[in-house]
Amino acid sequence: MLYQTLGINSRRRDGKLTKTAAVKAAANLAVNTAVTDLIMLWIFIFLLTVLVFFNFVQSIQIYFIYASKKCILKLIFCKEFLLMTKAISSADIELLHKAFNSIEIFDQQAFTAMLPKWAVVQHKRKQQLTQIGDIEHYLYFVTDGIQRGYCTYHDKDATIVFFYPNSFAGIVDSFLLQRPSGLNFETLTTSRLLRISYAHFMEVAQQFPAVEKWLRIVLSHTLAGVLERQKELSVYSAADKLNALFKRSAFIFNLVPHKYLASYIGVDPATFSKMYSKLTDAKMMA
Repeated sequence: MLYQTLGINSRRRDGKLTKTAAVKAAANLAVNTAVTDLIMLWIFIFLLTVLVFFNFVQSIQIYFIYASKKCILKLIFCKEFLLMTKAISSADIELLHKAFNSIEIFDQQAFTAMLPKWAVVQHKRKQQLTQIGDIEHYLYFVTDGIQRGYCTYHDKDATIVFFYPNSFAGIVDSFLLQRPSGLNFETLTTSRLLRISYAHFMEVAQQFPAVEKWLRIVLSHTLAGVLERQKELSVYSAADKLNALFKRSAFIFNLVPHKYLASYIGVDPATFSKMYSKLTDAKMMA
């Protein structure tokens, strides 16, 4: 039976297997098994190196079970099955360069050093990129689609900020301070974004001190916008808030469900619908 298992067919005339053939067959089987296991081990190491080097997944648990004649590799992805990232295009580079220099001139050497660290990600509509309590690990730049930052309070959905194409996105305070986010970050439409990790961004900032100056100026402008928004919320009537939003971002009314716009200005959807009808009628009459 053992000889049959080893696949040995050499027999003497009397039907008995020679000892030499049995030893040779056992040795061949052992060598083949070792070679097979070694090849699978190298494949495992190669795949693991590729996954880690290119940052194809956000979080991986790896279970490697080694047996006599087989090698099992099991990958469990904690957040996504496999998040494929692609290098940015020349058009992306042009958009990034324009965005980085829109407020304050960005150091060209720092920009060049940062480019390889950006990657392209694509998401379907209504996908959560960051949830309340998560730490934001990426700074995003929107090339296509619309997203929002929002929270819920007493079962009420409140949209805090919208993100549009050709603008930076993400929960910026969580990203810069590396503390848990107080907002959810989700896509409202199918979206294509560029992203850079906190570690990579800070690596460039430490290498090029001019980045810190650029960041301070950009955050100053952001703070001015936040204070203007706070003034709208505190002083403006609901109609004034709607007018301000329409003046600032008229295109969004055709892209985003109005219930999100209603939550942005702090009214219920029915009130928003009536106000929007009046606004569009007035625009048509003008």
